[in-house]
Amino acid sequence: MGIGIRPDLCSKGYGSRVIRLAVQESRHLYGTKAVYLDVREWNHRAVKCYASAGF
Repeated sequence: MGIGIRPDLCSKGYGSRVIRLAVQESRHLYGTKAVYLDVREWNHRAVKCYASAGF
């Protein structure tokens, strides 16, 4: 799955909401299996968003 937020909608909390919903859906579909993500290190906003979500 790829997740992206339009640049004009960044820094408004949408990323955190999307991550939370994606994790909820993953738990629903796959139970307690681990959730992994891959993020480009240069994408500082995404790194910060994922870190604040507990990754």
